[in-house]
Amino acid sequence: MKINQIRWMILLVVILFVLIFVGYSLTGQSEKELIIAGSTTIFPIIEKIADNFDLEGSDKEIFVIGGSSEYGLSLLNNGEADIATVSRDLTTYEIEQYCILRYPSLYVTTIARDGVLVVVNPKNNIDNLTSSQIRDIYTGRIRNWKDVGGEDREIVLLGRVSSSGTRQTFESLLNIDKVRDDMVSLSANSSVLLGVSEDENAIGYIGHGYLDPSRVKALSVDDIEGNIENISKGVYPLVRNLNLVTRGAPKGDIKDFIDFMFSKEGKNIIKEEGYIPISYNEEV
Repeated sequence: MKINQIRWMILLVVILFVLIFVGYSLTGQSEKELIIAGSTTIFPIIEKIADNFDLEGSDKEIFVIGGSSEYGLSLLNNGEADIATVSRDLTTYEIEQYCILRYPSLYVTTIARDGVLVVVNPKNNIDNLTSSQIRDIYTGRIRNWKDVGGEDREIVLLGRVSSSGTRQTFESLLNIDKVRDDMVSLSANSSVLLGVSEDENAIGYIGHGYLDPSRVKALSVDDIEGNIENISKGVYPLVRNLNLVTRGAPKGDIKDFIDFMFSKEGKNIIKEEGYIPISYNEEV
């Protein structure tokens, strides 16, 4: 056998080994763990589902990690999580980037619908804003509450960090290209809720499940309330899907966990957390 042929055979063996190793590293975590990571919006749902779900015949522990939608996708892509929780739709770029040298492709299961609520302090006399007014507030064209019918006070702008699925959905639905430089970027829905509740001049946005009417006031958008009925019908302007993302179609324990979310008990948990469950075969 010629030397060149031997070299090619060695190279092919190395390539095959690398592909097998990469494929193994992306098929899942330790057999003792089921790791679910990502969106802070979906975190309370998954945490409660995990507390009520029993992996029959399995000694796996379920670990639920927050952070952000992008963080969850990053862990999934690196083989460090089994399920990514993502509070927005995946971008074409994300799907294409993942597919480079990876198999199987990403698989999205939508578990619920949510509305992104625009919230202000209860002492604010504003009850409704148009989509264009919200956009102008977040881009800096409007900086005073008097310009939208409120008192003569500077608007304090609260939002989420750039990796947040809630922020990405909010800005996409309102066609916001760039927010005000002085927007306070917070890492969680609960932080926005707290900030708005403590500042009479603040405005922010949160997932419906985090709404606490005793602490903040949810505004109507384009004269449409962000209630369960309007979100369910899709008439509220800021509606989004809550998704679970896996590497390929769910199998084994991962499938069992996701299936439980579509059971009567699982759907009740989703409702209790303030979101709208959907069916497996429902068009989204």
